[in-house]
Amino acid sequence: MKRALFAAGCILVVALIAAAPSLASTKGKALNVTKKFAAQACQRDPNCTRFSWQCGKPRRHNTQVPCKAYIDEDNNHTECLIGLTWGVRNNKIFLLKYGKPQCYAI
Repeated sequence: MKRALFAAGCILVVALIAAAPSLASTKGKALNVTKKFAAQACQRDPNCTRFSWQCGKPRRHNTQVPCKAYIDEDNNHTECLIGLTWGVRNNKIFLLKYGKPQCYAI
């Protein structure tokens, strides 16, 4: 599972460095790409049954947004949390930090 999450993260780092609509809020942009990240990670994991995501308040003058992606495996009764910090500059969003997946029993 951790390999699938890491692979999804690496692919998204390259794929999601793209322009976002200028009218969307910083947090909205981060929520959108975190949702895509979680969906792709879940799609790559054959045991994934559902995923969710959330983002906190933008920091450092709206240039950084901390987010979390959750991947659930009902077969293994496991949930993995991945911390993501998105950066925003010139209306583009990019991944600043990608945390190591933290998996635990549920």
